[in-house]
Amino acid sequence: MSQFNKVYSQVLAFIRQLLHQENSNPPRQSRQNMFTGLGRLGLAPNGPRAGSNGNLGNYTEPSSQVKRHKYSVAEVKRILRGLEKGPLAYPVLYQASTFGALLDERMVRYFRGRERMFDRLPYVLLQYTQGKNCLDIAHSVSYFSDGDDVEDAIDFAALLISNQLNRQR
Repeated sequence: MSQFNKVYSQVLAFIRQLLHQENSNPPRQSRQNMFTGLGRLGLAPNGPRAGSNGNLGNYTEPSSQVKRHKYSVAEVKRILRGLEKGPLAYPVLYQASTFGALLDERMVRYFRGRERMFDRLPYVLLQYTQGKNCLDIAHSVSYFSDGDDVEDAIDFAALLISNQLNRQR
């Protein structure tokens, strides 16, 4: 019986030593949520979080929101000219077709002294999308002295379209 008591006391000492080591340095998360059990359920502030499919590996899951494309003025001008095609060109061409709806009285300040030009700007934009030269557009439309005026108007239209598209999405 003394042999059994000796083995029994050694086993108890071993178990106490193991328990003492685990309790002396528990991880921070398990120490905070040891008694509430919230860490196990993922409800604790720093407990594990499940992803959309229930897995804990949410860093490897694809994002639910795709980063949207931002249109630049130069890109809009290339699309209007017909130099770029593809799925990004459709919204630009759609905004160009409804360009008259984007014009506002406040925008007249951009071309101080040439306010009548806004009446002809949708027509100028149409000719630009058809591939006409800016100098030819200036000769065919009144209120423009040369190709630089048409280029300024197209820059303004491209800026307006890019701002509208970037705001919409």
